[in-house]
Amino acid sequence: MKTFDEYWEQYGELHASMCGRDIKQFAKEIWESAIGNIEELKKEYETQDNRITAYPIYVTVQELMPVGVIEEGYSVYGDGETILECPNDCEFHCDDCIDSKETCELTLQMGYVWQNIEFFLTIKGAEDFIKADGHNHGKLRTYVKHFNRRNYEMNNLLKEIGFKCED
Repeated sequence: MKTFDEYWEQYGELHASMCGRDIKQFAKEIWESAIGNIEELKKEYETQDNRITAYPIYVTVQELMPVGVIEEGYSVYGDGETILECPNDCEFHCDDCIDSKETCELTLQMGYVWQNIEFFLTIKGAEDFIKADGHNHGKLRTYVKHFNRRNYEMNNLLKEIGFKCED
């Protein structure tokens, strides 16, 4: 990984001249902050539970999403039951609809799947996301996966920023 001075030598003078002022100190502070964040991330990554895999892991945050009404005889995730309240024209619905004067209820078999919505390198990062953004989603969970050893692109990227990867 290049040092700040190496990057500055290659790109910095150009950016400084485009801004019309010396921004080296400001850029160095940003660089050091980013490096500090990467160092913290590497430390967390190295000390977390690897979930019994020799390969580098990543953590997905998944949301339980409905996929529609399931025909009789098909399996569904969870209880698979959703109750809809309908306007009082119950003659439109099937015999399962329970009549009342104001509304009727119709029980439908719903299917659900876990859909990936974000991914993180650390379990802590995924849990922090759920705490910070969970109110914008339905039911959330974390799911740990691993990068395949033949995913050379991701393994090389992780190595470049200083993560340990098995060859």
